[in-house]
Amino acid sequence: MRGNRWCFRWGLPSGLLLLAAAVVGVVVPLATSANGPSPSPIPSGCQLRSPQPEAPLKLNVVAVRNLAKTIAVEKEVFSCFDAQSRLARVRNVDTTIEFTERGTRGTKPTLATVGKAIESDTCVKDITTGRVSCKAEAIPLGVTETPLKNCQLTKGTYPFDAVQQPTHPIEMATVRLNNGLVKTVQVEKEVFDCEGRIGDVYLFTELVEAAQANGFIHVRTQFDGVVCFKNETTAQLVSCKLFTPTAGA
Repeated sequence: MRGNRWCFRWGLPSGLLLLAAAVVGVVVPLATSANGPSPSPIPSGCQLRSPQPEAPLKLNVVAVRNLAKTIAVEKEVFSCFDAQSRLARVRNVDTTIEFTERGTRGTKPTLATVGKAIESDTCVKDITTGRVSCKAEAIPLGVTETPLKNCQLTKGTYPFDAVQQPTHPIEMATVRLNNGLVKTVQVEKEVFDCEGRIGDVYLFTELVEAAQANGFIHVRTQFDGVVCFKNETTAQLVSCKLFTPTAGA
């Protein structure tokens, strides 16, 4: 009797101890297995990988005579699971934004926008079949005055996890046109949760200067914006909209 009282006073009965040990033995391998279910299984669905690529945003500006093309490319990677919540595919979704401008000559050379386009490039690495497939798709452009409507920097339910931001959110490049103008473009990206969709917001700052013998003369500073929405479950770029930031800060 003293031995039993000692067991109940300071620990669990031997039968419960054996049961607890058996449960731990079952649960731990599932939690630590590299090939087991995802931390938050999504049957037949996708979710953003964590962490994302180190530097997912790139910018390039090229000048051909008096034409200047700005190209910004951004990558996001998704893990996609089968009906048993096993990792089946990895989807790389690239968003390519292109602005084309033409320079004019005269006493006051300037730049005029002649084209804007967005393309989604998706490559799927299928682990079950061993195949890799890719496709390119033009995304129709809309226009909005409220790009952040119903968007926030947190997601989910309380305590509301912060939306993961890119580690290198800014890129910059400079070119010179034949009409003497020098164009410098900066792009920055921030990610929002927009009613369950991924909202990628891109802000472009364009500085145009005229090259002179002893320096540069400021011509204009222009701001442009693009917001693109992705469906995380399907790992697809759904739509993009152009917007013009309002004056003031």
